[in-house]
Amino acid sequence: MLFKRLKLLTILFFVLAPLGFAATYNTAIPMRAGPVSHYGALGTSGSKIVSISNGKQVMLRGLSFFWSDPTGLAYYTEDVVEYVAATLKADVLRFAMGTGYYDSKGGASSPISNSYATNPASLKQTLDRMVAAAIENDIYLIIDWHSHRAEQELSIAKEFFSYAAERYKGIPNIIWEVYNEPVYTSWGEVKSYSENIISIIRAHSPNLALVGTTNWSQNPQEGANSPVNQPNVAYVLHFYAGSHSVGSFGGKITQTLNAGYPVFISEWGTTEASGTGGVNSSESQNWLSFMDQNNISNCNWSIRHATGVNGENEASALFSGSTTLNNKAALATATYSTSGNIVKNYLQTKGRAWADSLIAGKTSGSCHFKYIEEKETVGTITGKANSGCTYTSSDDAVATIAGGTITIKKAGLAVFTGNDGSQSVLVATKVPSQTYNIKELVCR
Repeated sequence: MLFKRLKLLTILFFVLAPLGFAATYNTAIPMRAGPVSHYGALGTSGSKIVSISNGKQVMLRGLSFFWSDPTGLAYYTEDVVEYVAATLKADVLRFAMGTGYYDSKGGASSPISNSYATNPASLKQTLDRMVAAAIENDIYLIIDWHSHRAEQELSIAKEFFSYAAERYKGIPNIIWEVYNEPVYTSWGEVKSYSENIISIIRAHSPNLALVGTTNWSQNPQEGANSPVNQPNVAYVLHFYAGSHSVGSFGGKITQTLNAGYPVFISEWGTTEASGTGGVNSSESQNWLSFMDQNNISNCNWSIRHATGVNGENEASALFSGSTTLNNKAALATATYSTSGNIVKNYLQTKGRAWADSLIAGKTSGSCHFKYIEEKETVGTITGKANSGCTYTSSDDAVATIAGGTITIKKAGLAVFTGNDGSQSVLVATKVPSQTYNIKELVCR
């Protein structure tokens, strides 16, 4: 018997299941039903934040990433976006783009080690990934110029927003936040800066723009008294329950709303304003009730673990401990901080069944079938759709229906409209690829 033994040391990987490629910002499609499919791009109408396409009032609840620095940047992953959307039921995430300095007094004494000023190419790549992840999870992403001195960084702000607005034009998931927290800056300076930047954005994108207000974004009423001369603008208020009570700050929001201008709380915490100290649970609950009663969209600060790079404890962090939780396996074992448990309960309790919302009022009729979620590899599905109906798919590349048989072609979201006008939702979920490391292959 003749045989040949071959050692194929050059074979490193053998893929058995379909190979999955990461989507890019311009190829990504929704992989679930979320608020963006329901509302589309956001704008304003009087004191309300609304869907530009259908005028429905919008209230979003979500989370802010921490600064894009050595502590925060590790959490800017696709798995984290999927986790907060699917598990925590968040509607919106905030990309806190560290621009140059930490200094909360607007100075230049504390440079960020991975700022946009020093590493723009890397942060642009990260932003691309987060935009793609937001699209796939069908949630909103606030692109936040996370600065305390933006009027002193006008040139790089103009460069960034010109780049980003053109790159992400037509993407409904995007919300622009042009100035995080002005400090020691007059409203006139903030207004002038904001009009300059938003005019650049408007050349490409009509989407909602958030404008920070003076004194660490604590004065939204300034926008009502002297509004920014641009459309689709909301004014920002930030609060930390351990330092700012509803009794002291709620009136500023009410004044702004009553004057006919919207407010967005793009950053709030359960602790003192420093992010440290104890959690004020009772005042946090007062704020949650106030935001819900007034339909104020909001993002909690922040997605990170409690123990930082220098050993400090960040009580406002979502997770407890000192371990970075930025992949599926780690997130499955996540433990929450005291603050995180308050936020988790709030988001999950208020989370909406977006698949139902997407087709609300269009479920009566013999062609309608119940929500389906199946793996992309399932092939065909029978016994769900009505064989006597004809259906139009919102995305033929994801799935189609013929003769009552549903054919899944790839992962994604498809809304089917029957010939009776009723609608139904199908989500084809991704199947992870399987990779094997083969060191030796013997052929006989």
